[in-house]
Amino acid sequence: ALLRRTQADDFGALLDVEQTLVAGGALRGAQRAYIERVLALGDPHAHVPGVDASAHDASAPRSLHAALRVLCLCALWRGDTKALDAWRDEVVAAFGHHHAATLRSLERAGLLPRQPPPGGAALRRALNLVAEGDDVGFAYAGYVPLAVRLLQVLAQDPAVSPASRYALLRPKAPAAGPGGGVRGGWAGWEDVLAQIPGALVDIAQVPADADARRLGAAAPATLVVFLGGCTSAEIAAVRRLSQLHAHRYIVATTEVLNGNALIDPLVQHR
Repeated sequence: ALLRRTQADDFGALLDVEQTLVAGGALRGAQRAYIERVLALGDPHAHVPGVDASAHDASAPRSLHAALRVLCLCALWRGDTKALDAWRDEVVAAFGHHHAATLRSLERAGLLPRQPPPGGAALRRALNLVAEGDDVGFAYAGYVPLAVRLLQVLAQDPAVSPASRYALLRPKAPAAGPGGGVRGGWAGWEDVLAQIPGALVDIAQVPADADARRLGAAAPATLVVFLGGCTSAEIAAVRRLSQLHAHRYIVATTEVLNGNALIDPLVQHR
């Protein structure tokens, strides 16, 4: 079932659009045509080439999620306000007026901001989140999950000069080798972390036992906790990082989800 899904034309087309938006690129003609097709599938009165009219109802739920995912990525990474306003109107027109409430829910959740986050492009460049040829980006075909980049930041030697720290996040950088885990903490990365939504918390725990010590890089494992959920691809990327660092990362999460599962609780049903 997984192989059939990943080899389907609509899977590749949606992935292509999502990768372009995350990279900050402009959508090409074929990509815009795909978005128009997705919107048309939700409209029972629209003619979709190659799709029988009776298939509209069956295709509409999956098409809605695809349209919302594209909308959210465009809002978060590109901020094309003019295009976003037009697509918002088209989503409501195609899938029903009750989805105006869906769009409001996405806005409140921070997934569909009216104005693009100020640090999106800067964050993408600073942490090199879109990097072809990067081992840890294989699961997303080039995109490196933000959480994985933050793990790489934590694993850097605190003695590394500020001028060299970003170079270590490039695909051709030398492998970190043994010594993953937490070394230098967030020191030196405050400017980058300030671009990420939410408060930064950095707590050094003091062991109750006076003989205990904080192992840091020498710790046998590092626990990585995803509150709210993570994807299987993120787990795969952490696993690959574990191999590169020769260090054991243990992932704990409240849920394993995907893009559709993340959006679905916010979808307004009739």
